Amino acid sequence: MTISGIDIAVAACLAKRPHATYEQIAGELLISQSTAFKSVKRLQVAGLVHHTERQTNKLAFLEFVQHGLRYVCPLMLGPSRLGVPTAHAGPDLSKLIEFGDDAYVWSSREGTVRGRAVEPLVPRASEIAVRSPEMYAILALLDAVRGGRARERNLGMEALRRLIGFAPMPKFAW
Repeated sequence: MTISGIDIAVAACLAKRPHATYEQIAGELLISQSTAFKSVKRLQVAGLVHHTERQTNKLAFLEFVQHGLRYVCPLMLGPSRLGVPTAHAGPDLSKLIEFGDDAYVWSSREGTVRGRAVEPLVPRASEIAVRSPEMYAILALLDAVRGGRARERNLGMEALRRLIGFAPMPKFAW
């Protein structure tokens, strides 16, 4: 069993929309229902999705994203292309980070930005950007974590926590 980019996207989708059906997951990520089903099963074995319900174990998911994603799904930079901005050039981090000529993009003829091409976690990510701004933002943040510098990774994790509605446990005085 190997965790893939699609699995990470499915876990993120379930983190945002707990108990989504396989049809809903497939529609959101533009993958087949069988791919969604197999992905959920791999995520359950890995402990990133609860066994009893289709709901992401947010604590485990965020820990994996922060500490393991860039090793399991490294961001490989390709040549300059026209595409949809992602990572630090994506919708959330571009407001915080000046990227200048250093944009990362998912290659697309309908793209609006020229930058270094990166392979997205899901094959049709540039179409997701048009159909679902919220899922696009999550996928772009995952790219920032898997391929950014320390500041971009930290800002990406912070924004990802907010987007998936993760409320850390309160700190207790002992």
